[in-house]
Parts: sequence; structure tokens; C-alpha cells
Amino acid sequence: MYEDMKSRVEGVVQSGGLSLDRVMEPEFQDVFRKWTADFTSRQHPTVIQILLDNNADKDIAGGVMPNLIYVSREKNNHTPHNFKAVHLTSWYSIGFRYGTITEDIYTSFRLHCEGWKSVLCNPKRAAFLGGSPSNLNDGLTQIKRWYMGFLEIFFNKYCPLIYGVRSMNPLQALCYTHYTLRSFWSIPIIIYAFLPQVSLINSVSIFTKVRILYTIK
Repeated sequence: MYEDMKSRVEGVVQSGGLSLDRVMEPEFQDVFRKWTADFTSRQHPTVIQILLDNNADKDIAGGVMPNLIYVSREKNNHTPHNFKAVHLTSWYSIGFRYGTITEDIYTSFRLHCEGWKSVLCNPKRAAFLGGSPSNLNDGLTQIKRWYMGFLEIFFNKYCPLIYGVRSMNPLQALCYTHYTLRSFWSIPIIIYAFLPQVSLINSVSIFTKVRILYTIK
């Protein structure tokens, strides 16, 4: 259902138009009725729609289905990214914390600082379904977004190295610090990627020569 809904939404955005006659499911119609002529992939209001409700929907075997909620955050070309999204307090009764473009890790960090605990959720039936980059360009764009968001977290007033150490287990705070500074890994990676080739071309050894002056018997 998620993939079907995703493909329909993308088709509507690409075609620039919508015909409700081709949409038979009531829950899908509720979403597409919010469509206006001004909708684009980078310009649209927040769209939240419950597609599956675990209190009412069941599979063909009578098993309870997990909640499936379609969420598309507000996008506006004239508004800074950090202020585009609304607080989705109806989700898990906790809401997302904004102020960074990586609101997921920022939310988990703030919740851990408030005393929440993480548990591994690995049910036999898949509870969540999401998408991932399908090509190199999308992958690099996503990584760039992550690293920019990590730096935003580290350099704000809730810095894991300062605020986190006071609010949670120091080792856990250091783990958050390690990942929020992840973008600086690029410096040694670039050096290690090019230094051996440059040394080889210029016939310069990158290792210190060792001279054995004494022999131990």
C-alpha cells in the first residue's frame, strides 16, 4: 500500500494534475483532495493521512495491521528549512524536535536527555516501510544533508559534548558527539586517498626510515 500510494503521489506531482475518478480508495481520496494547482514537489503544505489503523484494520488472516501513516512535511521555497515543518505531536504523543535538518537524530538525542530509553523493536511482521536513495546523486545528496544536520546539532545550545554530558550517561553523550562530528572524517579520508599516489609519483616515502644501530642477542 505504501509503494502504491508513493507512486500515485509522485505521478500526480510529475503530471501536474489529478483526477479523483481514478482514485477508488476513500483514504487515498482524502489525501488527494488536498491537492491544489500550486502543488509542486518543493512547494506544498503539510499532508498527514492515516492509511492503516491498528485498531480497525486487519490482514486476510485476521491479524492486526500496524499503523501506516502518510506524512509529507510542508515545503516552501520562501521559508528557511528549519521553520517549514509543523510539530507532529499526534505521532507517539511526543512530537519531533526541530532546529536542524536531521530532526530524527535530534529528537532521539533530546528524548534521551529527558530520560527516555531506547529499545529494539524487531517484530516478525515488518512494522515500517521506507525508501532509500536509488542512485549515486541521491545518495550523496542525502549524506550531505545528514552531515550538515549533524553539525547543526553539535553547534547549537544542546551540544552533545556540553549539554549531553550533563543530561545523560557521559559515554552515550560521547557517542552522539562522535556522530555529530562525523563530517570531519572527510579530512583524513581525503589525505589517505591522495597521499600514497602523490608520494609514489614523486618517489617520496611516506614512512619514516628505520635504522637499526644495535643488535640484541
